This record gives sequence, structure tokens and C-alpha cells, in this order.
Amino acid sequence: MGFGEDYQGMDDRQILVEVATRLKIVEEKVDHIQCPSPKCQDHETRLTKLEQEKTTRKENQNDRLLIWGIVASVIMSALAIVATVAVALM
Repeated sequence: MGFGEDYQGMDDRQILVEVATRLKIVEEKVDHIQCPSPKCQDHETRLTKLEQEKTTRKENQNDRLLIWGIVASVIMSALAIVATVAVALM
């Protein structure tokens, strides 16, 4: 039996109803699949924890970049002052 032979003689609406019915059966089977992991209940907790750690790491990295930017601007300002004083003393 080839693909589509089940639908021979049906109109479009009947085919659509048949396909939708089969899809619903597949969805119900998938919904009833149990995770084999003994820690299945922990999955959501673990995922949430990993997402929070990732967010925290990004925030910490942004803070470090901001601090280094401030330090660099302070050093550049100090060098500009020293250069201005050096030129004025010449």
C-alpha cells in the first residue's frame, strides 16, 4: 500500500478530518510518554537554575566591562592632565 492510497476517493474535507484525527492520536501518545529519568521532576528546576546562572554570568561580565571602561577613562584623563602640565611647564 503506497502513500495516499488510504485517501483515494475522499474529498479534501474528508482527508483533512482524517489527517487531523491521526495527528490528535499521535499527540495523545506523545503526551503520555514518561521520562525514564528518576529525576524527571527535577528537570524544570534544573533548567531554571541553569538559566538564572547564565543570566547572572552575563550581568557579572557586563559589570566587569563597565568597571574596566571606567578605569581606562580615569587613566586616560590622568595622562591628559600630565601631558597638559608637561606642555605648560615647557
